[in-house]
Amino acid sequence: MRHYDELGLLRPAEVDPHTGYRYYRRDQARDALLIGLLRSVDVPLPAVAQVLAGTRWPRRSARSRPGWRPTCGAGPGWWPRWTGS
Repeated sequence: MRHYDELGLLRPAEVDPHTGYRYYRRDQARDALLIGLLRSVDVPLPAVAQVLAGTRWPRRSARSRPGWRPTCGAGPGWWPRWTGS
């Protein structure tokens, strides 16, 4: 967590000046979990920073792109994908 603070990925909401204990807000849990998930699949920290900043993903949804279509039928685990080039 200290490393993520040093990189500016997840700064604590408060640090106790006597103990150095770091406190985080509940709304920071999503970012902490996302960092953990991305790191668990070896996403590099610069890419994690881009995801957290919202610059990693295109502004338009995949559905608005030419060539988008679902690649499989609806059912458990179905997720639409962009199949264009």
